[in-house]
Amino acid sequence: MIGLVNWLSACTSVLTMSCFGRRTLLLFGHSGIFITYVLLGIFTITGNDMGVLVMMCVFLLIYQNTSGPVTWAYAAETCCDVSLGVALLSLYSTIFVLNLTTEPLMHSPLGQQGVFFLFAGCSFVAVFFMWKFVPETKGLTDAEKKRLFYPGSKWGPKVVEGG
Repeated sequence: MIGLVNWLSACTSVLTMSCFGRRTLLLFGHSGIFITYVLLGIFTITGNDMGVLVMMCVFLLIYQNTSGPVTWAYAAETCCDVSLGVALLSLYSTIFVLNLTTEPLMHSPLGQQGVFFLFAGCSFVAVFFMWKFVPETKGLTDAEKKRLFYPGSKWGPKVVEGG
């Protein structure tokens, strides 16, 4: 069931990515992921196995249509040369660390529900990060997307005169 939902969600992500803006997908995606993680934690505490399965499928549906593909596309759209390499190294490093730490955390005193609540907290923080620091790229030309984070631009580092 999980594999089927994952596959169907990945197939629909092409449509989702073409219909909605990147920032919008990230904001709604992380909000949905936050709610899903909280419910996963609650269902784990109460021993509701069917609720856990449903929430895992809901998580996959949300992730595969928002944060999963958007993160990679956004990096490719807004980064130039070396910065794209740094961004992708960061993404792969995060995946690597999550793969190494999630299972041991599940068996730690934190427990399964604690891990879900920890991840929910991270998603909650991510919503505010996306809202504050991630500009929309839908409708921009490739050149405009690349210039979003140039020094002196609205989203780029501030330029100090005479410094």
